[in-house]
Formats: sequence, C-alpha cells, structure tokens
Amino acid sequence: MIDRYTRPEMGHIFSLENKYAIWQEIEVLACESQAELGKIGISKDEAQWIRDHANFEKAKVDEIEEVTRHDVIAFLTNMKEYIDADVPEGDPKPSRWVHYGMTSSDLGDTALCYQLTQACDLIIDAKKSGRGIGSWDNFEDDNDGWKGGATSSDGASSEDMLSAVASMGDDELLGHDIWFVATGASDCDGAGMKAFLASHRDKLRGVFFINLESVGAGRLSVVTVEGEQQLLKGDRRIMNLVSKVCKSFHVDCGALEMPYAKTDAYAPLEASRRALTIAGVDGTRLACARTEDDLPHNVNPTNIATVSEVVTEVIRRS
Repeated sequence: MIDRYTRPEMGHIFSLENKYAIWQEIEVLACESQAELGKIGISKDEAQWIRDHANFEKAKVDEIEEVTRHDVIAFLTNMKEYIDADVPEGDPKPSRWVHYGMTSSDLGDTALCYQLTQACDLIIDAKKSGRGIGSWDNFEDDNDGWKGGATSSDGASSEDMLSAVASMGDDELLGHDIWFVATGASDCDGAGMKAFLASHRDKLRGVFFINLESVGAGRLSVVTVEGEQQLLKGDRRIMNLVSKVCKSFHVDCGALEMPYAKTDAYAPLEASRRALTIAGVDGTRLACARTEDDLPHNVNPTNIATVSEVVTEVIRRS
C-alpha cells in the first residue's frame, strides 16, 4: 500500500508485519489441528510448546531472505529459531512439525484470504461510521472548532487530532477480550503476575500484555530491555505499534533500558509471551516510583488520558 494514499489501519493490514503475524498463526493452528487429529505424530504438548514459543522478528526475516531468496523459507527459519531456543539439548525439536505437509501456497494464499477479510471488515466499519455523519446538515454553521478532515498545523490542536483518531472504529475493540488486571506483589519477584499466568494459562493463547508503570508522571516511554541477571527485550511488534500510534497522535514517546530492574512485563516475557511495559520516566528511572514524590497530587491527568488513548488505539490496531 502507498502510505500517502491509504489509512494507517488499511496500510497495516497489508504490511509485512501483519502478513508474518498471520503466517505464524496459520502455522500454529496447523500444528494444533494435526495434534488433534493424531495422524502424523505431533503431540498436544508439542503443539502447545509451539503455540507458546512461536515468534518472529521482521528485520531478521528480511536478513535471512537476502540469503534464501525465498520469503516463506526465511520466515520459517526465523520462527523455528524462537520455537527451539529453549529446548533442552538432545531433545527432539518441536519445530520439526511446523509447515509439515504444507506448501508455500497453502500458507500464502490462506493468509491473503484473511488479509482481504480484514480489509473488507475495515471498509464495512468505515461505511457504518460514515452513516453517522449523513450530510453536511449535521454540521453547525459557526466555525467553533475542527470537525475533521484536512487541516493545517495551526488548525487542529494535538488534542483535537488525538481525540479524532481515537474515536474511529470503536467496533474494532469488540473483537478483543480485554482484561484489566491489578496483580500486586510486583516487588516480590512479580509474584502477582506469576500467579495470574499460572491461574489462566489455558486462556492466554495469542494474548499480549501491556504493563503500565508510573504513567501518571514523567515522560511516556517504552521499556525496551529489563531484568537483572537475565535481560529480556520488550516485544518488538507491540513496541512498533505503540510507536506508530504515538506518531499518529503527535505524542512524544521515549525508550528506556532497565538492565537493573524487572517490571510486571518480565514474567510474561520469561514465559515467551508477548509483553511490553509502558512507563512514565524521569531520567533513567520510573517517575516518582518509590520516592517521597509518589503522592496523589503529583499525578498528571493529561498523562493518564494520553496513555489511555494510546493503549486503546494499540488494541484497536492489533
């Protein structure tokens, strides 16, 4: 898609990131289906391992494709690296079942059909939203503010733009199960989050975690690296999506490495789940956290509203 002539939502549908994400889901579903059928030898435990560990990195896929000159082989090579990364030495590799009995066309054609379905859903949603406007009679004659459409830099404020973008396509939120979880016990090696993961393991297929830390103060940032003895990276796809949303909303978003602490995103990352921490940051630390400034009167309502809009839009676009 040509960025200049497409809506960001439609452009995302036909992006490589989305195509690869669909490819991954198709491959995982194929493994799970084969395990259910019980014909080729893959066990349900192996299919679950593949579900829990499957991932990819677009930049790495691109790098491999420079050698293989084949996009599907490049993608599968990278995905299998993630699946087998934590397999004990000498044990059979679960990735041997990925793409079993399939062709590149099985994968690519199925994914394209799903992308077209996503695009049609987006067009239908846009048409529904358009009916809400109906005609110019629904607009007031007086020029009391921005009503949408093209605008110059001295037209709509950043707040107007943020509100307008966030108001589009609320139907998209209905397609997600959204859980708001206050885990507690984050200072006890993430005991609250670990208990949540253990209690709801069977409900967490395909989920992603967005952890919010100190978002009432400081500069909005994503935590790119965290941990103590073992450092883990925040999920790159969520990170890229947050970056794109912030750019759309004209919201300044920084990045922070924390090779000295863990947030509640650490436990999901350690369990090979997709997770990322969005935080309010002051310098190299979480804003006001564990200090005498950690008081209600230091909470900035604008920060809270901005984070709420950004996270909501990330869920929409996911």
